[in-house]
Amino acid sequence: MKIKYLTSMILSCAILSGCGGSSSSSSGTSTSTAAKVAITSSNQSTISNSAINQATQNLVGSNLSYVGGVQTTTTPTDERFMNKWTDFAFQKLTESKSTPLSVSGAVISTTQCTTSGNIQIDTDGSNTTTPTYLTIIFNNCVESGTTGNGTISLSNLTVTPNTSAPTSISATFAFNFTVSNSSTSAGIYGGFTIAATGIGSASRQDSFSGTSFNVKYGSQYETLTNFAFVSTYNNTGVSHGYSDTVNYSFASDVILAGFDFATINPLVRNYLDVKPRSGQVIITGANSGATTTKLRVTVVSANPNAGTMSGTVTLELSQNNGATYGSPVTKTWTQLAAGN
Repeated sequence: MKIKYLTSMILSCAILSGCGGSSSSSSGTSTSTAAKVAITSSNQSTISNSAINQATQNLVGSNLSYVGGVQTTTTPTDERFMNKWTDFAFQKLTESKSTPLSVSGAVISTTQCTTSGNIQIDTDGSNTTTPTYLTIIFNNCVESGTTGNGTISLSNLTVTPNTSAPTSISATFAFNFTVSNSSTSAGIYGGFTIAATGIGSASRQDSFSGTSFNVKYGSQYETLTNFAFVSTYNNTGVSHGYSDTVNYSFASDVILAGFDFATINPLVRNYLDVKPRSGQVIITGANSGATTTKLRVTVVSANPNAGTMSGTVTLELSQNNGATYGSPVTKTWTQLAAGN
């Protein structure tokens, strides 16, 4: 099977006013050292856009292409980073079930890459035994000028059913993966735990949680810490809707900013929507003076353009840790993306 690889990480480089931070070292175990930013009327649009993108795209979903084969779900293609990586792993797990079990700990299958190198699969499961781990090993795997190296590992695997394509799965993912081409390099480090139900059905839920997940671009890092994503997709109605409840802390050397994010009402997006059509979140920044800055972002569901870039959100800024909020300011998603 032809495997597609990470080809670029196109990160938004809008610089937030009032931000601090510095670049991390080149070690794969490093994280972003960017400090939290005090949220102001000048940077609230850029922060809102970045924060909600992270919430609905699992860190860098719109910025980083994924290693992908055929997805194992009925969920339409979207930009959710963690979903796509886990679906790739599910695909490999399904493929490994048809491979006769060899010695535990030994490579049981190898896929040749288009130009050179290979991908190896190591697991203790087969079509007659329940797997407890799966390791995907990229060995100088070159395709279309892009080289992948490293591992994606699943441990503490629970798969149902064992005898066919999984409909539910729980596992702990660990990433130590790098990709490069002639002009750029990227790395993925850390991991998360996933519990997925309804795989391959019209109603699927994915729950992701973890303490540290890092993406490295050149010498810069973007880091999620203490995160929990609950993403539901329902294909039984006309809207084919997504619903996301997300909480996380984020730091980025790219935009030199950090903030915390909490969901008040789930972010809802129908299939083909480019932005949420309803939901409310609180973004917490650094102190301004003696008190913490907070930003309440509410998606205007009554807007006839909800779900498009012309849809609107209201921004309410608090300079006293959420005790009171200022007058709402209405912005379109286009304005938020432009930092206006």
